Amino acid sequence: GINAEYGEKDKEKEKKEKREKRESRPERKDKETKEKESHDEKEKKEEKEDKKDKKEEDKKERKEEKEDKKEEKKEEKKEDKKEEKREDRRDRHSQTVSERSISRNRASSQRRVRDLMKKEEDNSI
Repeated sequence: GINAEYGEKDKEKEKKEKREKRESRPERKDKETKEKESHDEKEKKEEKEDKKDKKEEDKKERKEEKEDKKEEKKEEKKEDKKEEKREDRRDRHSQTVSERSISRNRASSQRRVRDLMKKEEDNSI
């Protein structure tokens, strides 16, 4: 009976040693550690993706802003041209108005001159 008991103790001791050896092997980590590491890896990966996405978003936004500015400049140019046209029309209009008044003045002064000449003619007769 003593030998049998001793043999069983040896077997138990062997089992325990094997288990400890197995658990101490670096590639045999406990489940929790493995799960935590894979979770951490996932998080890192997600963070990386988020950063990448943000970068892409920022790039897109900058591009859109650039486009908007371009469009704004175009619109401003259009407005400036319209305003220029308006001013030209105003200038032309005021020019024709002043030309008209000049020609009116000229005509009336010519009339006056004619009337004076006629008066002098009549007086000399």
